Amino acid sequence: RLMATKSEASRDLGRRLRVSNAVFNLLLGTLAGAINVMFVQPLWVANSRLKLQGATGSSIPAGTYSGVVDVIMKIFREEGFDKL
Repeated sequence: RLMATKSEASRDLGRRLRVSNAVFNLLLGTLAGAINVMFVQPLWVANSRLKLQGATGSSIPAGTYSGVVDVIMKIFREEGFDKL
């Protein structure tokens, strides 16, 4: 059989790295969380800012941002990387 299932491939990698299933799953969970923080979270921030601009009670005036890339660039330039 050429193709293994994901769980079989995961178990095989864990065995080759000589770590228990619990430790291997913990490492994979940590990696998934890091990917979320680095790549997905900035998109959520940009989405929130786009939705809030011009809303009643919002401190973001209408027309401040033209799109997701514009939001990310302006936040990075004006507020710093840590605000994303």
